[in-house]
Amino acid sequence: MKYYIVLFQNGSFQINKNKTDKTALPPGARQFVCSSNVTAQDLNRWTAKGFKGFGTIQEIE
Repeated sequence: MKYYIVLFQNGSFQINKNKTDKTALPPGARQFVCSSNVTAQDLNRWTAKGFKGFGTIQEIE
């Protein structure tokens, strides 16, 4: 199962089960896809890397 992470400009993020249409995202928001086995530790490492691609977390262009 895939999950979708929306990262907002203020640094907050939202995790969804469904992909959000790009036109529905606020300006500057970025969307990522990840597998269901991503842990809180993985999210912490991903944050520390500046929200760049991290293993199973990939940005949707």
